Amino acid sequence: MLTVMREAAEAGGRLEADSDLPGYLEATLAAAGRALERTPELLPVLREAGVVDAGGQGLYTLLEGMCLYARGQTEGGPGGELHLIASRVPVSAAGAQAGAAVSAPGAWEQAGPSYGYCVEFVLDGGAKGADEVARDLGALGDSLIVAGLRTGQEHREGADAPLRVHIHCPEPEALIRRAGSLGTIGQVQIRDMNRQNEVFRRGGRGAGAAAGSDVVAVVPGAGLARVFLSLGAAVVTVGAGSPSAEELLDAVQSAPGEAVIVLPNNKNVVPVAEQARKLSGKGVWVIPTASVAQGIAALVAFDPPRGAEANRREMLQAMAAVRSLEVCKAVRDAHLNAVRVRKDQHAAYLDGELAGAGASAWEAIRRALERLPMHEAEVLTVYYGVEVSASQAEGLADCLRVEYPHVAVEVLSGGQPLYDYLIGVE
Repeated sequence: MLTVMREAAEAGGRLEADSDLPGYLEATLAAAGRALERTPELLPVLREAGVVDAGGQGLYTLLEGMCLYARGQTEGGPGGELHLIASRVPVSAAGAQAGAAVSAPGAWEQAGPSYGYCVEFVLDGGAKGADEVARDLGALGDSLIVAGLRTGQEHREGADAPLRVHIHCPEPEALIRRAGSLGTIGQVQIRDMNRQNEVFRRGGRGAGAAAGSDVVAVVPGAGLARVFLSLGAAVVTVGAGSPSAEELLDAVQSAPGEAVIVLPNNKNVVPVAEQARKLSGKGVWVIPTASVAQGIAALVAFDPPRGAEANRREMLQAMAAVRSLEVCKAVRDAHLNAVRVRKDQHAAYLDGELAGAGASAWEAIRRALERLPMHEAEVLTVYYGVEVSASQAEGLADCLRVEYPHVAVEVLSGGQPLYDYLIGVE
């Protein structure tokens, strides 16, 4: 990057003092492009991967934007795009062996115009070093970076530093599932790059173009993340526990818009979201969703072009119309709300309160649903967890359809830990 900067400055310095601004910028841009093309010749790691320096490319893009503006243009070339400088050096054999998919465009990117998803997470407690993790995940996407102190050799010698992973991929659910097999993952953030690109393009077309709002949702599983992303959430944080205010603030700041709505989807995350709201310089609205089912209902009511305050009113109304069940195995005996549950039995919580227990998940759920006016229900949505198979979930759905024939029952993979089932009743 410093070489690109120096050669661009030198090119500008060689011009006459009375040169016009567009001419000056064009000269510096051309010099920056030539220097950027040569960066793989200067750094072995770039030469092995067959890419130019990322910082130098960023500088080139800034200069190009300035140059276009000086010419009176407000967008890039004919397609509205700025230019990416390609390496003149091919990927080396060593780079290919280490995982060329880490840097080179993958088959999924070549297949269509989709930008996919940007996924970041921390990997801890795994048995593999950074180089091994890179080879393991490289085929699932590109722009892969595995950063941390733990190389393969250091890990074999007993070091246990966490690794931070960044990757662009078409299927975040499959990626997170694979990463979870390598160790404990946390601080997961997923960004829809198609959404970011849409906001970027919209923002360059006049005042008020980016007046809509974005959504940050906290969800406990990769399958649920896919659901929230498909419904328009711009950024999703994924985790079994509560994120810190700093992690949630980072997600808010990473959302493309200046107005952000946060869906905590857990009563314990609501105060954390409020703290992130206070720390953010953006306009942030927290919808106090206490469950995933409430969060999905609120997100269905979300309309991006609509103002954040109007969205808040609609989303609060939508979440209030949903009842939530959470089903897990009891870790000890308990007697609450006139319900007795034994260790290892299934327990069903209705809106956070113990409402049913039984030897099977279906028995616990049926007893909890007896507390609701099910004759008024229209839809039951079942999200099954990481420890539940698709056939087990379908078996439960069949029981629900027989018991409540007037209700539409939908089954989706949630991928959440801890809870075998999360169920929304509408």
